Amino acid sequence: MKIKINDEFVIELFGRKKVFKLKGVPFFEFEFLPKRPCISFIILAAKDFSSKKIKDIISVIESLKQKYILDIVIVVSNEKDLDELQRVFPKSFYKVNISDALENPVFSSVKCGIRAVSPYSIGAVLIFANRPSLTPDVLEKLIYAIQKGNLISIPKKDNKRTHPIAFSSLLFNVIKNLRKEKGIPYILRKYRENISYVEI
Repeated sequence: MKIKINDEFVIELFGRKKVFKLKGVPFFEFEFLPKRPCISFIILAAKDFSSKKIKDIISVIESLKQKYILDIVIVVSNEKDLDELQRVFPKSFYKVNISDALENPVFSSVKCGIRAVSPYSIGAVLIFANRPSLTPDVLEKLIYAIQKGNLISIPKKDNKRTHPIAFSSLLFNVIKNLRKEKGIPYILRKYRENISYVEI
């Protein structure tokens, strides 16, 4: 649907996406958030950026979109990385944030990503872009753990903790307000009784 304001200014609606055009050239667009529970995926790429790895990760996440409402956030370290993602995903809508404290890139990126998740998110899966490849079945097990109400869910393989980690939305404010010197290890210690392990 097109809404013509005048001869130069047009608003185009495509499903949940709204595009503003001036003289036929898009200058701003956004996508309406679904008012239904969704699962957030925060891809942490501020420390080791690779558009190829991010593309591979998103491909795995997107394979689940027929079953779940997905909320994808990518955290990078600079404008150059952001521009690269716009080139790689010219027609896709993903939230890309620039981490604001690179002296502590990991936890700063986590906080940056949590701030950007959908208000309808029931939990977030933290994915480090430099870790080994993901599989849809691992993500589905973590999603199921979030839906069950588990506060923290960690995959286990051969009796060892592995990647990625999932957090319930009940911990979002805790993470956002935590001092950088404490980080994820502090949360895992504090809530160790609330950790559930997912066998993979």
